[in-house]
Amino acid sequence: MNKIQKTFFGLSSLVVNGDLTFDPGIILDTVVQFYTELFIDQGHNTYDDNILGEFIHHVVNTVDNATLSALPSVEEIKRAVFDMAPSSSPSPDGFSGSFYQACWDIITFDVI
Repeated sequence: MNKIQKTFFGLSSLVVNGDLTFDPGIILDTVVQFYTELFIDQGHNTYDDNILGEFIHHVVNTVDNATLSALPSVEEIKRAVFDMAPSSSPSPDGFSGSFYQACWDIITFDVI
């Protein structure tokens, strides 16, 4: 283990199986094994869906969920672009609304 890892890792000793060890390799292996076992899927849920269903009511029905989850159409995206103020603040890519509106025919399929 190199110096950077030792500084970052921060453990200089650890009790492993009842014995105190100073070996960085054993310490690393023990910690990795501990967290691997801690977060591994044990093949069972920590909750019962039937019990939760009694207390949590569905707010969005299946039809509304499908509508909310659907990808927007090209027309919806175009409408959103043209609803932007032309002098809007530039987006993270540096382009304002006027750029997208002026170049819509060229950039349509890059935007969607």
